[in-house]
Amino acid sequence: MKLKILAACLCAVGSLFPLAATAEVKQDCVLTGEVMRSADTHNNFLKVRFHRIEQGNLANCRLRKQFKRQRFSAEIQNSGIDMPVGAQVVYAYQQTASSTSWRLLQIDTEILLTANTQN
Repeated sequence: MKLKILAACLCAVGSLFPLAATAEVKQDCVLTGEVMRSADTHNNFLKVRFHRIEQGNLANCRLRKQFKRQRFSAEIQNSGIDMPVGAQVVYAYQQTASSTSWRLLQIDTEILLTANTQN
């Protein structure tokens, strides 16, 4: 009997951990922008200028207020994917009490095809 009560209490406490993890997120944003400077061998950061900011699911996005006043750009550590200048990207931005993170969600690059034609 005591073992069943203990098991039920542990299950109840364990179910609260996911709620505590999501409550830690201070900002949650989805940002769409254009790569302005790509990463190279000397600089592992790329510069992105954002033109659209949306609310995330886990918390408010305070970057939206800053975006209304001015253009918003950020230097983001390259995720190992070659992103040329002009590529359209979508990033998830999350800020917790102890850290910030950028996660690449989508990248769109235009492929220009040229043909050498002889007249």
